[in-house]
Amino acid sequence: MRGLGSGATRNLYLGGLPNTTPPEVLAELFKPFGTIESVRVMRNSGTGYVNFCSVEAAIQAKIRFANAKAGDSTC
Repeated sequence: MRGLGSGATRNLYLGGLPNTTPPEVLAELFKPFGTIESVRVMRNSGTGYVNFCSVEAAIQAKIRFANAKAGDSTC
């Protein structure tokens, strides 16, 4: 799978999130890609992390949501 040899991890970084984004919304959005271990939103910086149980799930989510918009922000 693409990315495994390049240091990919299970942790997916999200930038440009609206400060009001609840972790539950991100969990629902990313759940189709695989089992999620945890979701964190850093409200003061508009960033967050989705930690998947597998590297493959994180890679697929990253491919699908690369340069996607969250409201008026780019993720």
